[in-house]
Amino acid sequence: RWHARLGVTTALFFVVLIVTGVALNHTERLGLAHIPIQSEAITRWYGLPPPQIVAVYEAGEFVVTPTVWLYRGQRLPESAGDVVGVVRTPDMLAVATAQTLSLYTTQGERIDQLRGTALPALPITGLGQTQNVIALKTPAGVFASSDGISWQAVADQGIVWPSAQAPDAQTRARVSPQLAPALPLERIVLDLHSGRLLGRYGPLLMDGAALILLVLSLSGLWIQWRSWQQKRRHPHKT
Repeated sequence: RWHARLGVTTALFFVVLIVTGVALNHTERLGLAHIPIQSEAITRWYGLPPPQIVAVYEAGEFVVTPTVWLYRGQRLPESAGDVVGVVRTPDMLAVATAQTLSLYTTQGERIDQLRGTALPALPITGLGQTQNVIALKTPAGVFASSDGISWQAVADQGIVWPSAQAPDAQTRARVSPQLAPALPLERIVLDLHSGRLLGRYGPLLMDGAALILLVLSLSGLWIQWRSWQQKRRHPHKT
């Protein structure tokens, strides 16, 4: 009876060990290393730091983090750096750092990234707009352009310089799932197989399950051996 009860109790661990072991043996064929898992629950379970939001522009539509820029919930391509200004015209979205000016469509598709001699002066200390014209503030003065290519010096009059806003609770709740770190599925399966996914004592739990499997195997052989012995001693007994 204790053999059967022990087997039922540890059956779940055996199933996990078998399934994850088979998956790890075929990780390349299954492409587990190339399947990212992004979840706030996984982030909390692994004790990873929560995503950090540095600043918000455009009434919360543009979010700046240390590693990525989010615009309307999507990650902008090739986005990185400390943002000094963000403006949006009817035709494009412009994002400035101290050394670059990145231009995107209003849907978030990358148009171009200007740097060095493609800009009128550096470093950029502010990005503003007046009507449909974008303006760069630099130590050498203010320069305006309607297309991001041709620049001319202008007076700092009538130009609106949007400033960064602190993220509110609503913005954090909206973008946090998208900023959660992604872990490869292979890592999660490996941690589940070894028990590390269950925390500090997870490996000990899996070791205990393995020892129980050994006990079940030996006790099963002993039970079967006793059955054979009884049959040999009482061949006509049913």
